[in-house]
Amino acid sequence: MCKLAFVLLMVICFVSFIGSAYASTLVKGDVVYTRSNLRAEGSKIFWHNMRSLRGLVPVGTKVSIERSAGGVITFVTTDTNKTYHVYADSRLWDKYFVKDKEEIGLEGLSPDKKDQVEKGNVVVGMTKEEVYASKGCPAYIAWGEESERIPLAEIMLYNKWYYLATSRAHDVMVIFANGVVVATGGFVK
Repeated sequence: MCKLAFVLLMVICFVSFIGSAYASTLVKGDVVYTRSNLRAEGSKIFWHNMRSLRGLVPVGTKVSIERSAGGVITFVTTDTNKTYHVYADSRLWDKYFVKDKEEIGLEGLSPDKKDQVEKGNVVVGMTKEEVYASKGCPAYIAWGEESERIPLAEIMLYNKWYYLATSRAHDVMVIFANGVVVATGGFVK
């Protein structure tokens, strides 16, 4: 039994290493696209989108990576040549960027849903991917559980996402059932 547990532990460590190695492959010069609308304060983009931030890098924006290490990802938009800094774990870059724009799924949206995503809105009937493209990374994925260090794949497993208006003020809670928004509103446990 002990030998089986050791082998299982080794397999888990190996898989974690492979996942970490993949996630850390974003390097200077890579051209990627923003996975979601990213709200900015000047050139700063925080790990979760706060509605109060007025700057915006729209979903699907083509960018070039300048630096990706530690707690900062620096990129330049190819259309406006503006530099931004995402203050987030660079190993979790896929929460903010995709290498293939089609992965976002904007092309398959109805004109109404595409308009809602581009405006940063959430409406009943949206999928988790559409909400993520619209609002970005939620601040919390369960009552009191920050999503900052949680990989995107794990965030997608949760059925309540909490977004903030400011660093201290609540904005909206999104509730999913079967991967689709069934309700939005104020925060509840």
